[in-house]
Amino acid sequence: MTDGNIGRVYTVYRLDHERMTREPIGEIVERRKSSRQANATGLLQLARRKFSSCTDEALHIGVLED
Repeated sequence: MTDGNIGRVYTVYRLDHERMTREPIGEIVERRKSSRQANATGLLQLARRKFSSCTDEALHIGVLED
């Protein structure tokens, strides 16, 4: 962006349901200027595509805002 504002940063986690822990594995930056109806769903789908290699692994991916 030209104004230097990169948007909101979300940390992507791998969730371990057995041990009830989460391990940070990366970040996603939301560059939208306005809120939309499916923001959270869209970010989660993007994180799952980017940080998982199979469907089983994608089920253990989560996103939290920093």
